[in-house]
Amino acid sequence: MNYFETLLWVALLALIVAFFITMIRFVYGPTFMDRVVTFDLMTANLVGVIGIYAMISDDAMLLDVALVLALIGFFGIMAFAYYTRKRTKNDR
Repeated sequence: MNYFETLLWVALLALIVAFFITMIRFVYGPTFMDRVVTFDLMTANLVGVIGIYAMISDDAMLLDVALVLALIGFFGIMAFAYYTRKRTKNDR
């Protein structure tokens, strides 16, 4: 195992720990907006985990999975932002 591969394993471990910390925040978030932002962060962490694991395992197909997950997360956040904007306009 060379130096670069060791750094990839350390980065993978750090992203997995960050993912579980954000999952705790998702469960115990005091407001709904905290949970939405945490969901976006969990998606970004998961994309990073998949990307680093794709580099470790030398499997390019996992990068397609990471790209689709990133798009789903992005469109989910955009839909939520659209929903909250419509809701606040109607509340006025």
